[in-house]
Amino acid sequence: MATHRPIFEPLESGKVVYLPDLPAEAFAPQPSDPARGRAGTEEGFRRNRAHALLTRERSDAASSLALSAPLASIALAMGLPALFSPRLEIGALSFAYVLALLVIAAGFSIARLRGESLDVAGWTTAGVTIAILTPLLAVQTETVRTPYVGAEFGTLRPVTLLTASVLAVLIGLAAITAFSAAREPEHAGFVFVFPALLVPAISSVPQPISQLATVEIVAAVSGFAAIAVLFGRLARRGLRPFICPVVFALLIGALATTGRRWLFEETSGGIVRALPLALLGVTILLVVATPLLALYVRAVTVEITRRDDSQS
Repeated sequence: MATHRPIFEPLESGKVVYLPDLPAEAFAPQPSDPARGRAGTEEGFRRNRAHALLTRERSDAASSLALSAPLASIALAMGLPALFSPRLEIGALSFAYVLALLVIAAGFSIARLRGESLDVAGWTTAGVTIAILTPLLAVQTETVRTPYVGAEFGTLRPVTLLTASVLAVLIGLAAITAFSAAREPEHAGFVFVFPALLVPAISSVPQPISQLATVEIVAAVSGFAAIAVLFGRLARRGLRPFICPVVFALLIGALATTGRRWLFEETSGGIVRALPLALLGVTILLVVATPLLALYVRAVTVEITRRDDSQS
């Protein structure tokens, strides 16, 4: 039978509290359970793996330069030929497009080697914007301004298909941006800002939309976007999702101040007049929704990763 020894004597009650004498082995450190320790480690790993992968960040300066590099490259590659445009022929302006695409291809390859998904998305978005979105926007704008285009003239189908194609490219770029920016959702707008700004810039260009005018617009918009991304990335984290909508609003205000507006022929149908406005409305929606979609993709990715790890 175990004996008892007093361990504490209250001053007021006069009672003595006894604790059974335990063998010395009871106070010896217990050997660790390897299986339990391993399970605890795996549980912690499952809980934090997705979050750790998604929260790895670079310095603000490095990220600013990386995100603005595609836009600055386009501005230089297409801005210099536009600057010396009086001495250049059409072939030289076409060379500006080719040079910009070559620079984008080189930047894309470097970003792939570095493994930065957001940088890859930036170069991809820049390439698709130059190679696909810009020509589509120019042709769509010219088609909208063509006389006698409308349902009543039986000529609505081409302009509708062109507008739908532009919308499809914009939505695709927004989706690529959102999935690539899941690690840093507040930076999704910095990738999508370039194609978004091109929509009002090209749609409001005075007639005719020549190759020189297109090169000048792309160079100016890419330079403006590069500056916005460079300084916007250095802003406080809570303000970064609002940088691109503000930049987009500033461009719309600047176009309105300088008298740039959507031009239509008097013979254009009502639906044709509504298409550019619908395109602008969808672009505004994508500018606001892309960072939110990236945040949603991030949350879903973390949840799926945790669920898969818990089942393994």
